[in-house]
Amino acid sequence: MTQPRAVLEANARYLVEFVEAHNLCPFARGARLAGELSREVFPQTTREAAPVLAWIDSREEKISVALAIFPNLAIDPPAFHAFCAAVRAAHTSETFYVVAFHPDGALDASTPARLVPFLRRSPHPTLQFVRAKILDQVRGGHAGSVFAPSAQAAAALSRAVGVSESIAEANFQTVLQEGADTLAAEILRLRTVAAC
Repeated sequence: MTQPRAVLEANARYLVEFVEAHNLCPFARGARLAGELSREVFPQTTREAAPVLAWIDSREEKISVALAIFPNLAIDPPAFHAFCAAVRAAHTSETFYVVAFHPDGALDASTPARLVPFLRRSPHPTLQFVRAKILDQVRGGHAGSVFAPSAQAAAALSRAVGVSESIAEANFQTVLQEGADTLAAEILRLRTVAAC
């Protein structure tokens, strides 16, 4: 069994040194710095939604982003996405949106949407919950939000059909500028550090 402290440290490095360093998520840095990020390690080895649902439903109102991390869940990306879909379907509240992150997300840089699994190569399978009201604020372009990292990013988000599409397009441009091989090497470095 993986130690929870080591899992949280690996996740923190991925968030700060990869996601935030490359501005891949307009919510990550603001939520972390404002104390609005909640992370939990789930030691389970099976795809049980109940513990995750109980945890997410107990999150305080101030929590904007929550990460459920599964270091002991031996699961491939398609099966983890199915687990994410099951959690999403079982979560009857519209309080949070949920997406899957997996260490073995495919690298396909042919379109912004197909690139998303690569950029979500977290050290361990992870479900990310983003509070719905935060996405509504971003869609509405509320000035002063801790989730608008720059005027350029806020403008891009407000022009987009959807927040996810806008983030995917911005990340696609980042990969084109920095190179998929360079980013893949960073992810591998973080994964190697996490395994130590």
